[in-house]
Amino acid sequence: MTPKPILKIGFRKQRSGRNSVLNLNYTLRAVADLDNIHKYISADNPNAADQVIARILQAMAVLEGFPDIGREGRIRESREWLISGLPYVGIYTKASVTDIDIIAIIHVSQQFPPEDI
Repeated sequence: MTPKPILKIGFRKQRSGRNSVLNLNYTLRAVADLDNIHKYISADNPNAADQVIARILQAMAVLEGFPDIGREGRIRESREWLISGLPYVGIYTKASVTDIDIIAIIHVSQQFPPEDI
């Protein structure tokens, strides 16, 4: 079962002559993952922590235009997007034509799939 999304990020994009809204929906797990990544890096370098989170969010935003770009995931009906230049993977599902649910952001060294997903 996919966790319920709690944070929605969207933008308007011109498609076939009409506007449509594409949304990235971050679950509680994904938001907690981002927070934990930030806290871990901040212990040594707060500026780097901000930059890493910004890069992760920017990389995940690519999915708004290309939801099939990630590889097939190891969790049923999920996809995995390797974040270029960083040791993190975004786990997501296509919830609908206009919604992508970000399930988790994990470090490549973590056990995967996590037992709590």
